[in-house]
Amino acid sequence: MNAASVKPSGFAYVPWTGPTWVQFHNAIIDDTWTWRMPLAAGVNPRLAGSAYYLYSWRNVGGGDYGHYIALRGYSGNFQSSAYAYYNDSSGGKDELTGETILGSTGAFSDLSYTVYKTMMNRYGNLVW
Repeated sequence: MNAASVKPSGFAYVPWTGPTWVQFHNAIIDDTWTWRMPLAAGVNPRLAGSAYYLYSWRNVGGGDYGHYIALRGYSGNFQSSAYAYYNDSSGGKDELTGETILGSTGAFSDLSYTVYKTMMNRYGNLVW
């Protein structure tokens, strides 16, 4: 992300493991509102047995998955009603093998807490 972004002077993306939901949501606010920069969350978008999954993976059965999504915005501030806006590029076909890839590609939104839980269901990694 550092190499692919036009960042403000002195800005660098850094990994953060295990933030609280408040810290997670505040990072989205700070990066997307103040800096106009996206973040990346390492998620398990549809962990088997979890009540939390990304809308972009609604048509996929539960399993042990993992990939990154780009967080690009938010609305609201309260855990029960705040949303996170993200882009997911998990759908489509593998360019080399032609194999169908799970998930969906596009712009999505979910409750911020749901996105946070899918991140914590992986390794809790946020790149901000």
